[in-house]
Amino acid sequence: MKVLIVTAGSRGDVQPYAALALALKAAGHEPVLAAATRSGGIFAGLGFRFVELDEGPMRLVDNTERRGTLALVREAMGMLSKTFADAWDVASEGADIVVHHPGVMVGPHLAERLDVPSVLGAFTPLHVPTAAFPMPLLPSWTPPAFNRISYRLVDGISLPYRKLLTQWRADTLGLPPGRGRQDVVMHAFSEHVVPRPRDWPATALTTGYWFLPSPEDYVLPQALQDFAKGTTVYIGFGSMTRDDPGRRTEVVLEAVRLAGVRAILAKGWGGLAAPDLPDNVMMVDQVPHDRLFPFVDAVVHHGGAGTAAAAAAAGRPQVLCPFLADQPYWGRRMHELGVAPPALPQRGLDSGELAASIKEALSRSAAAAALGERIRAEDGTGKAVHALERLCPTSGR
Repeated sequence: MKVLIVTAGSRGDVQPYAALALALKAAGHEPVLAAATRSGGIFAGLGFRFVELDEGPMRLVDNTERRGTLALVREAMGMLSKTFADAWDVASEGADIVVHHPGVMVGPHLAERLDVPSVLGAFTPLHVPTAAFPMPLLPSWTPPAFNRISYRLVDGISLPYRKLLTQWRADTLGLPPGRGRQDVVMHAFSEHVVPRPRDWPATALTTGYWFLPSPEDYVLPQALQDFAKGTTVYIGFGSMTRDDPGRRTEVVLEAVRLAGVRAILAKGWGGLAAPDLPDNVMMVDQVPHDRLFPFVDAVVHHGGAGTAAAAAAAGRPQVLCPFLADQPYWGRRMHELGVAPPALPQRGLDSGELAASIKEALSRSAAAAALGERIRAEDGTGKAVHALERLCPTSGR
């Protein structure tokens, strides 16, 4: 079975699909991972074919404050054409099934052109309406009567790009106007974190997380292991680049002092920066979460789905400081599960509140450890591979 996987974005948007590609390869299939990303070098040597697509709107990620929303949309549309063209170059080689990231608008259209099943790989329950909870980009106080209808807002996200997609379908794929093909939504998160709503259709699957294991020969640097022997928290905000990283780092350092803990700070894409650090703080660049988190006592992060999943699987309590998008949702979920205090939005982040949240998180270690055991017992990528095989029973290996 030849599986075309198309994704885009930061490392967190690509890494789960790389995990799926590895599992497919191990099962005897032929995965091709095509990604518009800045993190391509990380995935190019994992043993399956990796194709780096044009970066497209990722070029805007470092400098968004100076533009309004409409200007950003216009710039993004102007950058998408090359990404679309690159994606079709790969797809035109053929595939038995297409798996795609929600933000990759061409995935369903490529599947329609190839006349093969299309699978949306989702990290957040945004794409299947339910009466159980509102669309996760909305605040929690949304009236329950509007829960199901609120999912229509997801369609509005791609509305500015419909004309561009329609033109591309006609010019490149030779297809009439349409929404593309969508057969299955495969949720790559744990049922212990988001229980399956009763009103989801059979085409909405939950597999468990798609974790990419670190290389077997990777050993966490001894300096990090030694540093983390006291009560230590990890603090990192991923690829979030908004606001002033210098000020944010000052807030974090003061919170660490007030909480009386040691801290490992992750530099990210500009989220944290400091020329001088106290003895109880160490800064790192790229360290695999699955190797680092078991050594720390709590994880402070931006609320990205991937980091929340890694901390939960490690059995570590969390403090979530969301910026935007689905991050507040994961803050609510982790609090509801008892493994995190209430989320602290990045806007107006305060040292005293952050210190108090770190102390509260440390008191939730038992609940976090129990959740971690349940998550580690799942085989997310294995279940995903079996689901794809059921969708293509005649494709062979």
